[in-house]
Amino acid sequence: MVETLGDILEALRYRVSRASSGEDAVALVGAGAVDVVLMDVVMPGMNGFEALQAMRAVAPNLPVAMMTAFPRHALAEQMRRTDLAAFFTKPVEIDTILSFLAGIGGPAA
Repeated sequence: MVETLGDILEALRYRVSRASSGEDAVALVGAGAVDVVLMDVVMPGMNGFEALQAMRAVAPNLPVAMMTAFPRHALAEQMRRTDLAAFFTKPVEIDTILSFLAGIGGPAA
């Protein structure tokens, strides 16, 4: 999913950084080279909610969207305690992701 979504976004002229774990995603955010985060709830290492908490420590206003195959109601309590910019249930249509990204600034030139 990471590779496929990254390839699609790059083809549409977005600059994409890929992370293979929650820790890797937090490191990218800590390096300051990220404008928005799209991540799964379930990842190797820390999960999406743990990664979000760590990201907020270094980038409190960074837009973060999370996606999952779990039903939304199964994560309702965790979602209530976060400040996600968006939450998507899989399968996510690429147009849904593109609409979200357009709403926060669109592709890089």
